[in-house]
Amino acid sequence: MDITAIVPAAGEGKRIGGHKPYLLLQDKPILAHTLITLQKFDFLSEIILVVKKTKIDFCRKEVIKKYNLSKVKKVIAGGATRLDSVFKGLREVSNKAKLVFIHDGVRPFLSEEVAAKVVRAAKRYRAAAPAFPCIETIKEIKGDLFVEKTLLRQKIWFVQTPQVFQRALIVKAYEKAKKKGIRAGDDAELVERIGQAVKLVKGDYKNIKITFPEDMILAQGLCRT
Repeated sequence: MDITAIVPAAGEGKRIGGHKPYLLLQDKPILAHTLITLQKFDFLSEIILVVKKTKIDFCRKEVIKKYNLSKVKKVIAGGATRLDSVFKGLREVSNKAKLVFIHDGVRPFLSEEVAAKVVRAAKRYRAAAPAFPCIETIKEIKGDLFVEKTLLRQKIWFVQTPQVFQRALIVKAYEKAKKKGIRAGDDAELVERIGQAVKLVKGDYKNIKITFPEDMILAQGLCRT
């Protein structure tokens, strides 16, 4: 089955103080680590990389060519938001693709085991994502950090990427969201909004999204394991 990966990596990285995909992790940009991982997955047919317009040439020369990332077939300019960037990526996906595999460019520690589980679930249920159960008590707040109520922890799961969908389904979800100006927290939410259930599979705590400076410390440690 043809599976195309879309890797959005056009974010500003304001919370970490720089363009996250290009911060060095053991002498390689974070984005390079992520793409090297995806390159190894036999079930992926091709990768569409979505980056800031000003970084296209850099990615072609210093990431794709340098690390021989032959599965990266297209590098395109992203949009103002992650959802805009993914939508642009979807327009580049071939009609031959049966599934679309959407993975954050700053999640470099994805295991093949987790990725394969999500793909298998998407083949069966049309939409799937990795997640893990909440282990902390979660509070809903109001006003100036006063507790409104305590949420039922057993029903809360933290969702990661890759999120994998039948191509026609995710295209439909994005086109509807674009038309109505809908914003969402992730790709799966857009699919939920058109009435499609999303199957969750057990993810991996190591599959972190590098967002804050403290995450770089954890990432350095994961590189050594």
